[in-house]
Amino acid sequence: MFKKLFFLSFAIACLSVLNVKAQDNTDKIKDGINKVYEMFNSGDFSDIGKYIDAGYVEHTPTMGQKPGLEGFVEVMKSFKKSFPDMKFTINDVIITNDKAAVLNTMTGTNTGEFMGMPATNKKISVMGIDWLLFNKDPKCTEHWGYIDSYSMMQQLGMNK
Repeated sequence: MFKKLFFLSFAIACLSVLNVKAQDNTDKIKDGINKVYEMFNSGDFSDIGKYIDAGYVEHTPTMGQKPGLEGFVEVMKSFKKSFPDMKFTINDVIITNDKAAVLNTMTGTNTGEFMGMPATNKKISVMGIDWLLFNKDPKCTEHWGYIDSYSMMQQLGMNK
């Protein structure tokens, strides 16, 4: 009986430690997500390496996007040129272990060339979803993303 009770206590203690470690990573992941979205808004990506791994893989690249972290930063800087007042708002975040889903809204005014098209000077508000994987550091290692591009093109007057 004592052995069973000891084993049960030991198992509960181990699970508690694992849960605390998972919670610690959850907080770090959420903080990293918030920091990266702040970078989207400011256009300053100087600290991006703190939150996204050098071996980053983009599974839903934009047309012509270079691979890795360099390609990711170039795309975000390009968006910032097209929409200088671009702002991402995080609507919801769900984190489970090493995965995160982020529901977001991107707003901005198209005052610069966008995808080879001249500026429209029109405002947009577009929903997006990011699916992210993290390593143990935790830094983002992989991304799949969706943005309501049809709605964006309609709002810009480029798709009727």
